[in-house]
Parts: sequence; structure tokens; C-alpha cells
Amino acid sequence: MKDQCEYLEHFEKPRDVFEKAYFKYKCHAYYHYSFWIKMVYNCAGIIMIPIFLILLALERTKLEEEKLNLNGAIIIVSPTMDYKDILPKQIKEKYVNLKEVKPLKLTERSMDQEAWRILRKCLMRYWVHPYFCLEVLIRLACNCKLIQLYHPQAIIGYGWERDFVAPILLQYCNSKGVERLTFMHGIFVYSIDKAFLSFNKYYVWEEYYVKMFRKLKADSNCLEIYKPQKYEAIVKPRPVGTKYEYFLTYYFTAESKERMLRIKKCLDLLSEHGFVCKLRPHPRFTDVKLLEETFEGYLIEDCSWTLADSMECSEYIAAYNSTVLAEAYYSEKEIVIDDYVDPEKFQNMIDRDYIMLSRPHKLMSEIIQEKCGVNIL
Repeated sequence: MKDQCEYLEHFEKPRDVFEKAYFKYKCHAYYHYSFWIKMVYNCAGIIMIPIFLILLALERTKLEEEKLNLNGAIIIVSPTMDYKDILPKQIKEKYVNLKEVKPLKLTERSMDQEAWRILRKCLMRYWVHPYFCLEVLIRLACNCKLIQLYHPQAIIGYGWERDFVAPILLQYCNSKGVERLTFMHGIFVYSIDKAFLSFNKYYVWEEYYVKMFRKLKADSNCLEIYKPQKYEAIVKPRPVGTKYEYFLTYYFTAESKERMLRIKKCLDLLSEHGFVCKLRPHPRFTDVKLLEETFEGYLIEDCSWTLADSMECSEYIAAYNSTVLAEAYYSEKEIVIDDYVDPEKFQNMIDRDYIMLSRPHKLMSEIIQEKCGVNIL
């Protein structure tokens, strides 16, 4: 956390959108890429830029244009992540005609005169960073084609916080009279790969995130608070004293074998003392086969079960860092934050001011101490 804050402070106020995108790229690379990964990506950029330029010059794909009605917009949908319970009502009210669009293939993109002008300027200034320039080229070609196809009033998406080309895309789309809007898709902690946020509007779930993104040098006028449907209670708490079918449900994300074994140690202790637990894999990130091998004998929920059904029958909702904890909180469920699965990262979550730690909760180590009489830390 200290290193990230110090690194971010090195950057002065960007002179223009190109520098803002470049600063965001530097923060993204600092957070995610080793020296050798950057070398590989830049080598790939050197090779791919000419190839992609040739593909654009030879573009033959003809897609049917669709002129949207007044107040029409497109939303870029993820094949693995639904947005229905996080779409801001402000967007639904403003854009009555909201069309879902799948991400375009590389062969379905194009560049207009303005896009070429922006790309040339980017290449002249940042040619020593070919991976950065490649991403600018690919994203520009995508947005250009989307505007040509649908003539939307706005392009909307989610999961765009880390997109370092976003400041350049904002200028390009606005020059065409098109807004770029996005919204939160899950709870966050401070990380500089989300620095220099730049959209017409970025909708966040709480004031906490406004403060966080301002620390991350986001455009101050783009942040707006809304309450997602996800924060509406999805289950009703049972009357005090009512018995639950399960003591605890653990919600997984992308845990490794080592982390699964640490979770298993906790659940085994609870099981030995008569507390029945079950597991819920993440529909995209969890290695279900590894989970089944590690937790033989435990009930592992099918992800087709509704989250409401999953929560309702369990007294405690447990996870290390999951949006499910916030959903459980707003449904007045008892939540457990796992401080044992990775103690070092948990300390880092404290340093990053993880929002769920400020709300009523129990720690996994406290539950084990209270129910099993064992100090696991």
C-alpha cells in the first residue's frame, strides 16, 4: 500500500488525455507486470501493430448498421458476467432504448479520420512503448466501429476501471457526440491499476468509493453514487433462535490449492464440533475440480442455485474478499471475513481500508476460537 501511494504521487497533473492514458498505463504496469512481462508485451506490440494495420487496410467484414432511436445507447456485455442487478437506474431512465452488444472481433473493427489522427499522435509520442500503442489502436478501432454501426448516444460498459486507454477513448467518443459511461461491478480496495479514471460518468455504490477514486486521481466530476439492485435485500433474516440447515457457507473466488487447504482446516474444525458447513464456488474464477478434490464430503453448491437460496439456509456467510459479503450485509445476514486464509494479504486489506471491515462482522479466527476453542493464528 505504501509503495503504491508513493508511486502514484510521482505523477503530476496530466497535460492532456494522452499523458493521462500513459500515466494510467504506467500505474497498471507497475501493479501487474514484471520487467520480463513488459518486455514480452512490448515485443508483441512491435509485431502486432503492423499486422493489425494491415488487417484494418484489408477490412472486408460488413456488418449491418442499426440506427438506434433517440435516447438509444449500447452496452457491451460480458459473456461471463451479468449486469442486470448492477445497472444504474440513472442509465435506464436516460437511455430507454438500451441495446446489448457483444465485444467485436479483431476483424470487425475500423478506423475513421479522427481515430487515425489520434493514433498518429500517440505513436509519435509513445513509440518506445509499443504495447501501449497497440492497445490504443485496438480500442480506438473498436469504438470507431461501434459508433459507425449503431450511431449510439452512449457506449456503456462495466469492468473498465483498469482500461488505461479510457482517457483517449473518452476524447474520441465525445468528439463524435457519444458519451462513455460505466459502473461498478464488484467491491474494490485501493489499487493503482484503477488510477486516473476518466469517463463521462462512473457510477459507484457508496461515498467510500468516491473518496477512494479521488485518492487515485480520478476525474472528480465523473463520479456519481447510486444504489445497485444488488444492494437490495435478497433474503429475509429468520427470527432470532431459529435453527439453520447450515452453520456457515464459504464463498470462494480464485483460491489456489494452498489457500483451499487453509480454508479446509477451518471448516474441518467446525465440522468436528458439529457445525455443518457448505461451499459455493465462484462461477468464473474457482477451479471446481480442485475444489471437489480438496473438499471431498462437503456439499459444493451448483452455481445455478440462486444466491438467495444459497444464503437463506445458512447462519453465517463467509469469504475472504467477495461482493457476496456486501450482499449478505444488506440482507442483514451475519458475515465472516476470513483472516486466516492469507494473513499477509488480510493485513494488506486493513491497510487499504477494506470497506467490509468497517461494518459489523466476525473474523474466521474469532469464530474458530469461539466455537472450537482453538487459536488458529
